[in-house]
Amino acid sequence: MNFYLTPNPAPPCHVTGVTRGVAAEGTNVEFAWDDACFSQVWTDAFLAKQYNDIEAATPATNAGLTRIRKLNPWLDDTLLFLSTHNLKALYIFKSCNDGGVWTQQNDCVTGNPATGGDFADLGWQPLVTYKADDVTPTSPMPTSYLDRNILAGRTYTYNLIGQTRGAVFTILNGDSVEFQNGDSVCVKNCRVETLTLAPSLLNALSASTGNVNVARAYIPLSMQAGGSHSAIALRDSLGVMPSSSVKRRWKWKGLSCAVAEISVSEGPRR
Repeated sequence: MNFYLTPNPAPPCHVTGVTRGVAAEGTNVEFAWDDACFSQVWTDAFLAKQYNDIEAATPATNAGLTRIRKLNPWLDDTLLFLSTHNLKALYIFKSCNDGGVWTQQNDCVTGNPATGGDFADLGWQPLVTYKADDVTPTSPMPTSYLDRNILAGRTYTYNLIGQTRGAVFTILNGDSVEFQNGDSVCVKNCRVETLTLAPSLLNALSASTGNVNVARAYIPLSMQAGGSHSAIALRDSLGVMPSSSVKRRWKWKGLSCAVAEISVSEGPRR
């Protein structure tokens, strides 16, 4: 086994674009990513090395590994497959307070903590899960996500997180192997063992847009669709000015307003 290679997380998928839905379509955020983390796009160098080592082992160079290969003839092919298919799942995490908490809805206060399982180390539960084993020729791994659960006036952050399958196997092992009736058979100190070559690993959770797998979008506050601008006009008077004589014209921008024009009719002024 190569001393300088260690198990690593999957390479991150790169966010390729972020868009905000227009008012007519409803408030939403959509972002897209490439396939850099997908199975068959990258090769796990560590698992590829494990496959090469087990294939090259001989009784003279590595007797123990040779026995493992003979007693578990499925192991080398499994390692070869995993070396190019080491993506278990792709997750989307969502935050609406710059990564302070991560939520499955719009809870920017407490979020959805993870107290155990695969996400215990990350501390939060994902918004969306895409499992690699669900991928078929007619149902490929998604490359975009549309979030309609959005509130105006907030900044939304999304982090794409890949999880590797890892390489942990239950194997047969022993101190001596003989070839009998066409099969390799353990004949001394035979036992069942757990062979742990690589754990299942997750990308780090981050809200920094300096990371290629992070998307961010601000949803601005705006005048409600269908609203109209108010108008105002002022007319001078020698007496008490009735409210019906006043016309005002206002300009709106976001939540602020300002008098754009005041008109006063001809006549005596005070």
